[in-house]
Amino acid sequence: MIGVVLFRPDDTRVADAKTPEQVKEMFANYLPMFMPFITEEAYAAFGAKREQSLPAFQYCGPVVHRRDNTVLLGDAIHTVKPFFGFGINTALDDIKWLDHCLDAQPSSRAEALKMFSQVRGTEAVSIVEISQELDQPGIKGLLAFFGPLILDSIFEKIMPGVFHPNLLIYCRKDGVTFTDARRRKKRDLKLQLSFIGAQFLWGSTAAKIYAGERCAAPLLAAAGALAEKTAAFVSSVPLLPINTPIMHAVTSVLDWTWMSV
Repeated sequence: MIGVVLFRPDDTRVADAKTPEQVKEMFANYLPMFMPFITEEAYAAFGAKREQSLPAFQYCGPVVHRRDNTVLLGDAIHTVKPFFGFGINTALDDIKWLDHCLDAQPSSRAEALKMFSQVRGTEAVSIVEISQELDQPGIKGLLAFFGPLILDSIFEKIMPGVFHPNLLIYCRKDGVTFTDARRRKKRDLKLQLSFIGAQFLWGSTAAKIYAGERCAAPLLAAAGALAEKTAAFVSSVPLLPINTPIMHAVTSVLDWTWMSV
């Protein structure tokens, strides 16, 4: 059995365990469930082993073969951190695709390896770039990781025929490549943000209309009172010819009141 303990550089609980006794105490305090499987020699080897950093995100491509006798697989073409199952699982995918390409081109190994490069060279880029997007530091990283997961869970339930599951699930579906999953999830995110933006715009417009109606109510009431007073004034004035100055003034006031309302 092979075990790997991941810890931050500033975590002294693991870094300070140098002797077999210190290592055994560390496991007893923090990882007791693994102690039945660890031998005394393994405790000593753990304490003596130097610390190692996780690999940097790297990819090789789009050509991952040479001539008809050399091909690159696994971490040699897509180096990622051991998160999300993208390490050994993608290496096994490489083996599966190499076997498929060799079966598809039984008479030409060169064509088989060229076919493998065309399929997995592009995938290597997508695997590493997806891993980078999911492993960003700080608040930006949290938003980049949890934001799409939350949106996908909501929108897939609302419109399952339009939106797909989250990236970590979707890229594991049969027949879906990492390149396809990444492209489709970017499209889903654009649609989700557009939908949210449209809802926000509609809500803000409705709020403005509601607020405008509340503000306009006193003006409408004042305009109505002015119209009533004008009508009372007109009814109290003796009938005059329509072309007299006072009738022109009254008509102008009524027109202005109506247009203002």
